[in-house]
Amino acid sequence: MTNEAYISTKQTPKKKDPWVSIPYENRRWPQGHQTATTCRKKDSSPLITNRFPQRLKLKKRAEFQKIFRQGQRAVGRLICIDWRMSDLSETRLGITASRHFGPSHERNRFKRLVREAFRLSRVELPVGLDLNIIPRQHARMATMATIRAELVFLLNQSIPVKSSLNVIESRARKSGSLF
Repeated sequence: MTNEAYISTKQTPKKKDPWVSIPYENRRWPQGHQTATTCRKKDSSPLITNRFPQRLKLKKRAEFQKIFRQGQRAVGRLICIDWRMSDLSETRLGITASRHFGPSHERNRFKRLVREAFRLSRVELPVGLDLNIIPRQHARMATMATIRAELVFLLNQSIPVKSSLNVIESRARKSGSLF
């Protein structure tokens, strides 16, 4: 006896496509239920105005190299700040956290803390700067408040007030209104 006699010549029916959800498929949900993305409303909270906009970020490699070549360095316990005066009316921020600092979750945490510290202390910082912030090993366990305090302290200590005022005055002259 051979097994070939028992093989069917009919093809097996194709299975349906994998399950893809459609709206209101789950009957346990209340009638008229909407997903979270469709029922969110635009929040008009004051935090929106304090966002960290793209125009304040250094992104291009050439911008970082320009700071490194033409700028100056202020060194603290938690961070090193490379800075240079720019022609813009706002202070821009770049963060360089290499693998030497630690694993990715520590680098990302540091970058989040620095962005938040910069965002909160923007009014206390001199205008017209390009900043590149580099972490030191002590910054691994730092809080946002200590990073913010050191950022403000280092910049206010190392940048002469005269050069910051000259930049403000030159911009005011260009715009036609002097204070």
